Amino acid sequence: MRRFTTGLTTEHHPLYGTFCSKMSSCIFEWDTDDISHLKDAKTSELKKLHAGQTPSEAQVLANISSSELAKHCRRRTRGIEESRAQLNVGAH
Repeated sequence: MRRFTTGLTTEHHPLYGTFCSKMSSCIFEWDTDDISHLKDAKTSELKKLHAGQTPSEAQVLANISSSELAKHCRRRTRGIEESRAQLNVGAH
């Protein structure tokens, strides 16, 4: 990931952050078991805050911050072939 970004001419381009974010999501994936545990924990937390009402999936996901995701969930690379497919590299 860092090798790609060092080849860019500037970090000041308005789409630099978007480009890096999209490329990162093509290369890395979150561990599904960790995500599931985090969603369960967030569901319990929201139930306590809202008098036992079960939140929807969308409400749970909206209440998980990026810092919580990074703190509690592992990421791994997708692998060469899947990353290549995600990035559409060499598809010609």
